[in-house]
Amino acid sequence: MDRKSYLELVGVKASLHREADLSMKPHRSFTRKSPSVMISLVLACLIAVSAAPLTMAADVTLDLIHCWGGVREPWINEMLAEFEAEHPGVKVVAQLAACGDDIKEKTMVGVATGTLADVAMVHSDQIPAISPGLLAVDDFMSREGISRDIWYPSEIAQGDWQGKSFAFPIRTGGDNNNLLFWNKRIFEESGLDGERPPELWSELEEVSKKVVRYDGDTLVQGAFNFSNQPERELGWLYTGGGALFNDDGTKVTIATPQARETLSFFSTLAMSLYRDGREAHRAGDAREFNAERAAMHIKGASSIAEITQANPDIDLGIGIGIAPRKTLDSPSGVHVGTWLYAISADTAHPEEAWELLKWLTIRQESAGYFMLRQGRPSPVREFNTDPRYAEINPYWHVIGDALQWSASLPVVAGIRDYIVGWEQAFRAVVFDGAPIESTLENAQNVLQARLDAANSR
Repeated sequence: MDRKSYLELVGVKASLHREADLSMKPHRSFTRKSPSVMISLVLACLIAVSAAPLTMAADVTLDLIHCWGGVREPWINEMLAEFEAEHPGVKVVAQLAACGDDIKEKTMVGVATGTLADVAMVHSDQIPAISPGLLAVDDFMSREGISRDIWYPSEIAQGDWQGKSFAFPIRTGGDNNNLLFWNKRIFEESGLDGERPPELWSELEEVSKKVVRYDGDTLVQGAFNFSNQPERELGWLYTGGGALFNDDGTKVTIATPQARETLSFFSTLAMSLYRDGREAHRAGDAREFNAERAAMHIKGASSIAEITQANPDIDLGIGIGIAPRKTLDSPSGVHVGTWLYAISADTAHPEEAWELLKWLTIRQESAGYFMLRQGRPSPVREFNTDPRYAEINPYWHVIGDALQWSASLPVVAGIRDYIVGWEQAFRAVVFDGAPIESTLENAQNVLQARLDAANSR
């Protein structure tokens, strides 16, 4: 696939889109590594879903609220028109809200007043608060033999609360901090193998010391982004074997040996590479990598279009690998939240709403196609084996592997505050030289007090 076709798929130049080039066809898996769950099992589950019988009531109207604006709104409307054609007598009325606070507020108000749309787009960080207003889907899944194994583990977990499943993920959230982008030219000019990225922290250290360049007192070429956004710092904690919470989300777990080792490694590395901690922070900016002033950048699949659009000339000179980890058994990163679709507990048409939920999330010709058109991975494993993804990106198998290795945060109300709490501790130690032990103890105490207060309400 040429450069123009790639941009069409990821929506950079939506006006160039050619739907005929993306017609759904039977396909075989192209991934280099087989998923941990047999593809045959996944396919069996999906076939069972599509074959599930349902007698639709006549003249049913379902309300849907979502935030897929811009070029994606017509794609949603196409999906809904096809749903209506497949389900005579059912009409879907869609409401578009802005992603972020706007749709979150509308869904919160809908739950509080009993007016939530039959099917609603919600964020995972809302699930604890709004779960009383959502319909648990466990019985539907059991009835139709839908296994949780069709999704990546960290993705389906985002719709869970207190032992029940309330929502299905729309797009991946586990791909935010688990990929390494590297500049092959810089590697080769630094005496490194341009086709071999660092996989371990120890290799990241070795590579970084070879690529950093100063011109006198001026830093002209950096190594990678120690920081970038709160999710990046959290990714380092997990690639080091640490965790923000215990498994059930009742304890903050950052004053641990794994967390101390993470901060020790990155603070020592920053001091060995740069003359000032602030340079370590600045050198990893995405703009530095896009301008070929940094050898590596660690983020997620959403950065692919940004990087290639920013500098088309380096498209073929960029490699994509899994973010470096302490050991090869460590997670590739951590899922920090995603958007999902859920059914209102007050819907008058639960069976029809369930059919719409499946249509929007686990049907390949609709939900899978929607993500393919964006050049983004799906939370459903099998959809990412579509061979057209390999045409979009020859490293697509890496994205799937990274998703499989991504850890999951427990669903905790106000999760952002805890992520930022770790970010502040990370930056204080790595960039400002704060003592590790007391910084972690103080952060642990503050965050645990916040969590205890939230759980006592």
